Amino acid sequence: NNIAGNVKDISWWENSNGDASAWTHHTVDPDFANAHSVYPADFDGDQDIDILGSGTGRLNWWENSNGAGTVWQMRSIVTFTVGGHNTTAVAADVNGDGNTDVISSSYDDATLAWHENQDGVGGSWQTRVISDQLTAAGFITPIDLDADSDTDLLNINGRQIMWWENSGNGGSWTPHVVEQAPPDKTSISAADLDNDSDLDIVGVAPQQNSIFWWEANGAPENLPPPNPAPLLAEQPPIDLNPDNIYDLAAADLDNDGDQDLIASGYVYDYSPAANHQLVWLENIDPANNRFLIRTTYISIEAVDVFAADVDGDGRTDIISLGRNSLNWHENLGGAPPTFAYHTITNTLSTGTAVFAADLDGNGAIDIAIAERDINNKITWFQNNGSSAPAFTAHTVAAANYPLDIYAADANGDSNLDLITANYDDNAIVLYENDGSATPSFTARVIDNSAVRASGVYAADFDGDTDTDILAASRGDNTIAWYENDGAQPPGFTYRIITNTLSVPRKVQVTDLNHDGRLDVLATTGDSVMGDGEVLWFANDGAQPPGFAAHPIADTQNIDPVGIAVDFSGNGRPQIVVGSLDNYQNKRPGIQIGVNDGSAAPAFPLRPVLGMAKGSHDIQAADLDNDGDLDPIVATLYDGLNWYPQETMPARHFLIQPVSSASLTNHAVFPADLDGDGDTDFAAAAYADDTIAWYENDGNVPPAFASHVISDTAVTAKYVHVDDLDGDQDLDIIATLKNPNTLLWFANDGGSPPIFTSRVISDTIIGPRSVYTGDLDNDGDRDIVTASFGYDNAVAGAVYWFENDGATPPSFTPHTLVSPVAGAHGTFIADLDDDGNADILYTSVDGSVVWLENNGQPDPIFIPHSLELDLERPLFVKAADMDGDGDMDVLVSSRNDNTIAWYENTERPSPNKFVQRLITDRESKVMGIHPADIDGDNDPDLLVASINPGKVGWWRNQYAPWQIGGAAIAPAALNAGQSTAVLRLNVTHTGQPADLPHELAAIAFRLEDAAMQPVPDTAVSTILSEISLYLDDGSGNFEAGNDAQIATAVPVTATVTFTFAPNDPPVYLPPGQTRVYFVIATLSNNAHQQPWRDIRLTHLRQASQSRYAGYDNAPRLLPGADVSAGPIHILSPDGWETALYLPVLLKP
Repeated sequence: NNIAGNVKDISWWENSNGDASAWTHHTVDPDFANAHSVYPADFDGDQDIDILGSGTGRLNWWENSNGAGTVWQMRSIVTFTVGGHNTTAVAADVNGDGNTDVISSSYDDATLAWHENQDGVGGSWQTRVISDQLTAAGFITPIDLDADSDTDLLNINGRQIMWWENSGNGGSWTPHVVEQAPPDKTSISAADLDNDSDLDIVGVAPQQNSIFWWEANGAPENLPPPNPAPLLAEQPPIDLNPDNIYDLAAADLDNDGDQDLIASGYVYDYSPAANHQLVWLENIDPANNRFLIRTTYISIEAVDVFAADVDGDGRTDIISLGRNSLNWHENLGGAPPTFAYHTITNTLSTGTAVFAADLDGNGAIDIAIAERDINNKITWFQNNGSSAPAFTAHTVAAANYPLDIYAADANGDSNLDLITANYDDNAIVLYENDGSATPSFTARVIDNSAVRASGVYAADFDGDTDTDILAASRGDNTIAWYENDGAQPPGFTYRIITNTLSVPRKVQVTDLNHDGRLDVLATTGDSVMGDGEVLWFANDGAQPPGFAAHPIADTQNIDPVGIAVDFSGNGRPQIVVGSLDNYQNKRPGIQIGVNDGSAAPAFPLRPVLGMAKGSHDIQAADLDNDGDLDPIVATLYDGLNWYPQETMPARHFLIQPVSSASLTNHAVFPADLDGDGDTDFAAAAYADDTIAWYENDGNVPPAFASHVISDTAVTAKYVHVDDLDGDQDLDIIATLKNPNTLLWFANDGGSPPIFTSRVISDTIIGPRSVYTGDLDNDGDRDIVTASFGYDNAVAGAVYWFENDGATPPSFTPHTLVSPVAGAHGTFIADLDDDGNADILYTSVDGSVVWLENNGQPDPIFIPHSLELDLERPLFVKAADMDGDGDMDVLVSSRNDNTIAWYENTERPSPNKFVQRLITDRESKVMGIHPADIDGDNDPDLLVASINPGKVGWWRNQYAPWQIGGAAIAPAALNAGQSTAVLRLNVTHTGQPADLPHELAAIAFRLEDAAMQPVPDTAVSTILSEISLYLDDGSGNFEAGNDAQIATAVPVTATVTFTFAPNDPPVYLPPGQTRVYFVIATLSNNAHQQPWRDIRLTHLRQASQSRYAGYDNAPRLLPGADVSAGPIHILSPDGWETALYLPVLLKP
């Protein structure tokens, strides 16, 4: 109930006299803030109706204390710490134990969960997540949809209507998609609408003013199959741009024996789940420093990270410290591992540093943190040591602006002490552990003149077996170490390593030059000065040791961070450098400096992450001539980059910057512009007003020389490459935004080529995408472009420019569509398979439209809408995504983070396109490009996202199937005899990562010797039985070993064996073949029938496969029917027989 604009009142109305003529209002709770839903049920088993309510961040129920509904007691079910905008909460017995459980959908954290009523009286609840990947999780209906006597769930989320099949006890759930991308469907229920004894689905769509329903076990013709298999599977990112890398950590997260890398920088997810992503790099090739990018969700901006086994399960977990919260990410194992997110506290002021160690000596990992601002203190969180650890907070001491923390046994008493750098105190402080079961810590100031102390570390620098302390202080530009004299309590002698650095930040200790001595790694930089440096100091081994400085790199980043990690396990650590603010400063997020093993390694840096800032356009070509496709990306902040693809030991991509001369590249297009056999590319640099081409030198790896074609191409937007003048070399076409210009650059074919600018039109208001094709079938290349318009004052349009074929050509403009609200993307493809080039375009009003070419010499283009409801669709492409021989459509939509493909389901025109959602979580997606990245002969999808910056790819996991075989029937067969007549080979032609298939149906037909069907009425007089057997692997039919999986009795003219889903004998893993035998049994009287020679033919086109667990079918590759026969029928004893007519003999 809404009171004074705030939803806070939960009430019920009593039907006072039973005929609905009078109602009495009763308040259940007058102050339940932001109430979202209510549901009546008996939660405590006392036979009266209680009330369930959901509000922001919590679920509660109210006990009907007196059974009359006038006295209520609120009870808690769960409080959400992440998001928790509960749109719906309902009740049902989920696990069949007789208790009423609760099911909830949570909008902000994209979660559908059920909450087990463990004690049956609503006093103890256990939350069990069904899915945490549902965009805008919404309405729920609990109901037994599959008639198996358990509670299933109907659910609407932002992009799907689904039902969740309960395994029986709520332990596992199988999702089934009823409809993808439901427009404005807000609530659903189930009932038997057609009286066929199963439950159908019914719902409402308010903005469409409509009520809709789905018939169970069937779909209306205008809907897609109820549960289509997902076409594309997201792969690890090619590149990712984490903002604000405050810290780095290394640990073996996947238990493969090598060190992986964790970054405290985050990637903001602009999708409805509203989470961040914590980034870690999986080390897949230790010898060569090759990584796969992995992410795990986190609700905060992490400022520090640490790795340790928090729950004692033998797997390394991640600890993240946010501004206001301390969290740990439970490593659940797997390959790669997944992580469960747990918040320890969310009441911090501003966290600055975290360290994990066993501070109380009980064998469990405790956590110590530093906080600045309001709290200004050091705290440690004591781990109770359970498998699901709980933490108790203990204050160590107050501290003024502590920036770093470390744990080590500094006083030799075998207890771990804490050491901090307190910025405002100018102090390095040791907190001595008293060794008790819940230790207290006594503060001891080591140095109170470390001006603006910022970093600490502890190690034995001088080899005397006690722990020295290393510190950095910004205010006096100093890195110093404090030599421990080993006494009790120890004394510390101050020794300066350097006092000439510019704002030192953090320090670490390791043996960098493999001489057995501990060296120092340091980073410098300041958010005001905007410059940073990474350097190391070599320990000379003297007593006391001296340190010689070795610069690694002037990173030109704000506040770089650096750690040393031995990724290769050879005792020679590499240097990892992260950038705090790489987005604004246009530097890689993470770089690795390789240790060459020399006495003074230089650690040359190469980027491994974070060159994707402002990724705008993406293409692919084999730039290094190694036989696979490499992505090429134009970014608004990081210049042009290409990503060489490597397949061993797993498919991954390196980062190779092409040029940073023009950082604001808007578009790129690959082609062999100089005709030398390798792939160059053209690019448009928006802010630099430049059109350039980049010449591939053909080396391995290639280098690219920049050639500026025009530096007066004001606000250059898009480029395309084609041979416009028919002279067998490739020209460049470009659009310029503010001069409203479409122009082309004629290639003279020279070596190197010279490009001459020619204006096609300067009256296109805000031109965007440009594409070419032969629209009028006259053999030359025409141009399509989109006009965005201007500031809502001038509408956009879509144009085509007709090439007259002259030398040089002229172009006649034709307006295709006007007005268009912000036309942007264009593409040309034959969408209806009629031999004519059709046009696709997008507009920011949410539309995707294809223009059907009628094929006339002066073509007319007929508009058809594919989509009207996206939020700023930009790029559109076409490719045969599902391998069925027609062109499907792909679209990226920036503001709703959506990528979708539209399946081409009819040919010829008019086509019907059905939307298949790929994702609605690709934050600020821009460029898309279909290309066969993995070399399996189907198009995958490359994706570029502008903010936060990502280059990714989605693998096409559809694969065709094949069925063939051979006749193995004997030439003759006795009546009543059984024999194997056909061997069928069913093959999944895909790769291991593709979706598995399962045989859905297989069909046969009985024919005569001339291959004509035997009449249906006669078939059973010839054949008494047909059976199908699965081969045991021998390749030969063996009745005692092969498994019979289907039988037809009696036999009809056409026999079709059908198989239920998840039937093991017909399951077909990717890339494998299964062999089946067809066994025919002749009737005892077969020899007496007119058909003495028969055939049994397998009908390929009537046989069906499906993706295992889904309803749609993979493509069947071309082939021929296999026929067994002719088989000559003999008598039961093997004699030739004849049909005799009675003859009357005269005496």
